[in-house]
Amino acid sequence: MTRTINKTVLSILIGATFCSSAFAADIVDVNQLSISASNNLTQDLQLDSNSQYQVANTASLPNNQKKYRLQQYYNQVPIYGYTIAAAKNSVGSYTDLQGLAVVNINQDQKFTKPSFSSDEALNKAIALNASKSLSQHQITNKEAKLWVYLDAKQQPKLVYITSYFVDSQNPSRPYTIMDAHSGQIIEQWDGLTTAEIATGFGGNEKTGQYQYGQDFPKLDVTQNGDDCTMENANEQTFDYNKWHWWQFHHKPIKFTCPNHDEKEVHGAYGPENDAHYFGGIVFKMYGDWLNTRPIKQTLQLRVHFQHNLDNAMWDGKRMNFGDGSTLFYPLVSLDVTAHEISHGFTQQHSNLAYQGQSGGMNEAFSDMAGEAAKFYAYKKNDFQVGTSIVKNERKLGKALRYMDDPTKDGHSIGSAKDYNPTLNVHFSSGVYNKAFYELATTDGWDTQKAFEAFATANELYWNANSNFKKGACGVVKAAQDLKLPQEDVINAFSQVDINNPCH
Repeated sequence: MTRTINKTVLSILIGATFCSSAFAADIVDVNQLSISASNNLTQDLQLDSNSQYQVANTASLPNNQKKYRLQQYYNQVPIYGYTIAAAKNSVGSYTDLQGLAVVNINQDQKFTKPSFSSDEALNKAIALNASKSLSQHQITNKEAKLWVYLDAKQQPKLVYITSYFVDSQNPSRPYTIMDAHSGQIIEQWDGLTTAEIATGFGGNEKTGQYQYGQDFPKLDVTQNGDDCTMENANEQTFDYNKWHWWQFHHKPIKFTCPNHDEKEVHGAYGPENDAHYFGGIVFKMYGDWLNTRPIKQTLQLRVHFQHNLDNAMWDGKRMNFGDGSTLFYPLVSLDVTAHEISHGFTQQHSNLAYQGQSGGMNEAFSDMAGEAAKFYAYKKNDFQVGTSIVKNERKLGKALRYMDDPTKDGHSIGSAKDYNPTLNVHFSSGVYNKAFYELATTDGWDTQKAFEAFATANELYWNANSNFKKGACGVVKAAQDLKLPQEDVINAFSQVDINNPCH
């Protein structure tokens, strides 16, 4: 054991000799360059010869138009937080370039060769953050990815960004940015984002009991003889109580067709049915409105995630819904389901870091998705988050958050002027929640149009390190892409003291 540790320490110390130089890189606003069309971005943007772009995502726009999010790379390593958006003309050249590019990185070939492996980085991060009492099977979804990262002085560093999910009574998803040469920890944060043939009951004591196949459409499941399984082409629903770490293949909920009856859980009549049905609605909404999937993989929804857990979360791969307790009913309402799924959408597009202003934007986008799903399903909104699952109104109030006036909850802010870095991201989300409400209720707009604008910004213009102002400019640009009035977006953000966002 001692010999292994010494080798690891030695490799990190040796790696320190390959640290980046003290010279800062430069940031260029590509929109300010006089480039009408380009078939060689490295040359036309005057990037380092080792820099290049690769398509990260494609967004579908009206009139069969498309735009592309292009990730900048240096020596085949992506640069954290630096992408540009672009269209293509009839001959395949990139046009309408928007965003920031990094130039003058000026590092030698050794710079992008890490001094220790991704597994070593993960082990170091886990050793720093995880309790010694945790067993290995409680640490899942382990990831370590190599990035070029610009520090506060714009000096390039080669880093590992690590993350993993801790499946315990206090779930967490620690993120670490670690220098891939020296092993120095640059930044840390918890990235855990919280919050049609079958029949059966759903709802809770607050909403009242309803029945799928009668009050709502039948559940879309797979039938094999007399057996029904809660899966279809887009989603799978699991009972977490039957999810065991030693099983290689986990199986969705199975029941005898056509009726799926559940035991009442903390005042809810069918949380498995609700999660499955609402997951399908969210999937259809993204397809119908944005011509895309909410996440690239099959939706996996795990219900009964810890019997007394007053929370729901996206763990990086799947949605997890607690059964509630004294504060909440089981957290499988439509808006909460859309909220958690949309953290996955954000992770796979802008990848907004779950801290600071970007974290507030991340949370707010998921709240917006919840309201969008309600509008998609019911053609109306209350602009309140979680009203149907709040059990203890005396302690929590009627809702978790209020988009029309975020300050109603006693914690959230409704103005960018009130932001400070110590704010929990759920409370700083009020700035963008309020802007969304203002836009959705503007004459000529509705919840669908507002959500499409914010979602397109998430697809194309937001980056991991976006702040409130840059993010607002992204929504303005998205409105232009969607042929929606940009001045209305600017006015909505002015209501939360984000003024002239693109200047």
